[in-house]
Amino acid sequence: RDTIDRIPKGRNFTDVITMAPGANAESKAGGIQVDGASGSENRFLIDGMDTTNLQTGVSGKTMLIDFIQEVQVKSSGYNAEYGGATGGVISAITKSGSNSFRGGVGVYERDLKFAGSLTKRPSFGYSPFVNATTLKNEKVSGQVSNPTPFRQMNYVGDIGGPIFKDKLWFYGGIAYDK
Repeated sequence: RDTIDRIPKGRNFTDVITMAPGANAESKAGGIQVDGASGSENRFLIDGMDTTNLQTGVSGKTMLIDFIQEVQVKSSGYNAEYGGATGGVISAITKSGSNSFRGGVGVYERDLKFAGSLTKRPSFGYSPFVNATTLKNEKVSGQVSNPTPFRQMNYVGDIGGPIFKDKLWFYGGIAYDK
């Protein structure tokens, strides 16, 4: 979990897979190549449940990295229980409760105020690196551009702890996108 917290990543657990040795993003097919096998040959598990999309071979479920304890990438020589995968087996294990209360809250914010501005604007239209002030009243393809402000807020919270010490625990997490 400490390593996952420290590395640059996206919000889905599949974003950390390419950090494993032998795993590469397959940009054209949209999957993850593990030890030379195509992305459609992988198998995705979340807490032991198969979540592989049968048509595309990618993970059929989204699980936020905030609720993941660890991600395992098995590339070869795995047990028969993972039959049907000729590529990699990607297994995500969610967080769980323990004998002490733990939790957290946070917010992810994306806004044009965090984007820089380019000294030379690309000729192909809107660039996410040009801020709203630069775009205001600028002519793009013969039309006046008046973009709507871009702002995305994602709120995340989780808590876990004991119900009966050493016997029964709980864990819950919630995410809200605004």
